[in-house]
Amino acid sequence: MRADVPERLERATVRGPMVEASSDAILVRIPNVARYLVRGDGTTTVDRADGATDADVRCFAEGPVAAAAALLAGCLPLRASAVSVGGRAAVLCGPSTAGKSALAAALALRGHAVLADAVSVVGPGAHGASPFATAGAHEPVLWPDMVQALGLSDVPSRRVRPALEARAYGLGPPPVAAPVGVVVLLRVDPAAAALRIQPVTGAAKLPALLGTSWLPRLLATPRLAGAAFAVTASLAQSTPLVSLVRPRAGASPQALAPMVEGLLT
Repeated sequence: MRADVPERLERATVRGPMVEASSDAILVRIPNVARYLVRGDGTTTVDRADGATDADVRCFAEGPVAAAAALLAGCLPLRASAVSVGGRAAVLCGPSTAGKSALAAALALRGHAVLADAVSVVGPGAHGASPFATAGAHEPVLWPDMVQALGLSDVPSRRVRPALEARAYGLGPPPVAAPVGVVVLLRVDPAAAALRIQPVTGAAKLPALLGTSWLPRLLATPRLAGAAFAVTASLAQSTPLVSLVRPRAGASPQALAPMVEGLLT
């Protein structure tokens, strides 16, 4: 929905330069793009800035705005890509330089469905079942070097924003929500001599998951925090976590993809 969106959020319990939150609404301000008001009833209104393109508005709607909507819906938004492998989701978490999207694209080229890119929403399982990854914005966003490395130069794509060289690719079969089978914590270590992979266990699982969530400051809002912590605790209890640290050179997405498949077989 498009409408006037206030500059400040009434009754906000968390205020920051770009995000404000109350128990039933979240205001996201992106300078020179738009203000987004996300409500607990599932609606979002957008006040677009002069000169902002549809692609600009969509880019942030699929990022922090989608994460805000997930928190209001009682889910956990992770900085992750998610891919369904054999009916279970591999959630690939990490910072922006970790290679999440490239690995998701490599898995898609092996026939798996990409469920989400950048924002992976994990919801509570019904009747005590394991948490599940929902299908969201599922086109992996790749920079030119990864496009070439994955052999996608001639594959149709769309530019994410006029100001960026990154492009989004529709790869793999249609996405369907899937129970989370494994969470992979990706990190690049320039000092690493070789790939390191090891399980994350016990008390280390909960902070590892919370450390890769979107909008962590909003967990100061009690209603949002309660639902997000419940999903996080359930995920930590029911799902294996694996840390995968790779050197800057080597360990290509094509080489990592079979390893992720192996974690779910």
